[in-house]
Amino acid sequence: MGYRVAPSYTTQCLEGVDIFQGRADGDLERVATLCQEWTFRVEDSLGVQNEPDGFLYIVREGEVTATNEWSGASVIVRTMKPQ
Repeated sequence: MGYRVAPSYTTQCLEGVDIFQGRADGDLERVATLCQEWTFRVEDSLGVQNEPDGFLYIVREGEVTATNEWSGASVIVRTMKPQ
């Protein structure tokens, strides 16, 4: 489920993400207005490999595991956690 949060709160979160560090406050505020906060369950999928997606995900809590199918088995490619 996705929902909007206060841009000031989101701006603070973005400041802690590597790709946004050092950006001007105005830039972060513009990005913050585009953000939504989502909560996912363990079995939820965020996307499918090689299919276009219009989202950038920032993990604030928990972890996300990227997997790939290989010879009929699911292989873990990478696990992402909050910084």
